[in-house]
Amino acid sequence: TQKERENRNFTGVELGITVGQVNRAVVCTSVIVNQFFIFETHT
Repeated sequence: TQKERENRNFTGVELGITVGQVNRAVVCTSVIVNQFFIFETHT
């Protein structure tokens, strides 16, 4: 039905947003960890 289709699309959007947030968090964490290791190895 129309409503089911709307719900499925909404879920897809929500999932996309969640995946985007997770990816951003992973990238930020990787950058911080890399900075930390570079700092540690240089001192």
